Amino acid sequence: MLIKECMETMRSMGNAAPLNERQIKVARIKHPALNASGVIDMLLESKASMHAASILENVQSFYEQSQGVASEGTILSIIREGVQDQLEGKFDPFAHVRKKGGEDASANDEEVEEIADDDCVVRFKEPNEKLEYYSIWTFSLPAGHTCPFARICKTMADRETGKLIRTKLGPEIKYKCSAAADERNPDPRKLRWSNYDLLRGKSAQETAKILERSLDYHFSKYGRFQMLRIHVAGDFFSQNYFDGWVQAARKFPRIAFYAYTKSLPYWAKRKDSIPPNFKLTASPGGTMDHLIEKEHFRQAIVVGSPDEAIEKELPIDINEFLALFGEGDFALLLHGGQHAGATWNGEPSHKLVDANREIVKKLMAGLGPKADPQEVTELIAKIVDRAGKL
Repeated sequence: MLIKECMETMRSMGNAAPLNERQIKVARIKHPALNASGVIDMLLESKASMHAASILENVQSFYEQSQGVASEGTILSIIREGVQDQLEGKFDPFAHVRKKGGEDASANDEEVEEIADDDCVVRFKEPNEKLEYYSIWTFSLPAGHTCPFARICKTMADRETGKLIRTKLGPEIKYKCSAAADERNPDPRKLRWSNYDLLRGKSAQETAKILERSLDYHFSKYGRFQMLRIHVAGDFFSQNYFDGWVQAARKFPRIAFYAYTKSLPYWAKRKDSIPPNFKLTASPGGTMDHLIEKEHFRQAIVVGSPDEAIEKELPIDINEFLALFGEGDFALLLHGGQHAGATWNGEPSHKLVDANREIVKKLMAGLGPKADPQEVTELIAKIVDRAGKL
């Protein structure tokens, strides 16, 4: 069962002796929640006492990873059941989850909050109006909170209230982060923070394991996808997190991963080891823009109108085609809700956004409802075939 992977595999017990008084004292200090709930006493009184140290280490890992997913009472209830099972010579902290709904379900099961199979996986979102042309799924984190190098678009929503917070790192915020504005709605805010809580503070290997497990789970439940946009909201918030995505891309060479990013230092450190199916595009307007020219990164430049793109001699990407299959710089039209009174080259930003929205609608209508699946498959194959040979 997938949820079992949320806990480290039990170590080989070997020859062990019951904890002595000093070890018990240390255990009570090291695991305050488990001690307060009586779990340590149950362990010491059971046949598991000789394996208490290794069991507590694994139980603590389960406890920490489950925080924020379920209530503390639920977590400790599951752990207590696992300790009780140890009396029969086995330790299974997921016994309650496994018995739920079965013939041998205990009378207390209904009193304990259920934990679903996907509690220890990050969540992906189905394609939106812009991305459905290629059936591109997405992954997001809390906007702004996870964008360490953002500057001209630095906007975030309060985790509890959803109220927007503008952080001025440069002379002005040139445009509002539309992803942050989405988080005024509690549903995307909750999903993105859930993803972040599961991934932050992890090593590259731990991050990769979570992402790989999550993709496997998604495919088993919803079916496979060919393309994944990383960070409709958020950005690579640490080197370990960035490296975890690189490792996951190598593990899934038949998927085209891509992202826009201002976290250029992380990219620069791994520039020569990025797999072909992990397409990155620099997003200027951050605090480390000098790395774009230094490292020869391709970039996506936001423009207020098609005329501005023509002046800059840049093709405009309206459906992620250039982000996925292009190699050079390209333009993105200004979009999303903008701050009241905001201007772009002297023009009211909201008027430019409205005009751009109509332009994109007409262009997308001309492309048809969706790209031919076979054509998309062939294009993706040119990317992932290279990745699969590495």
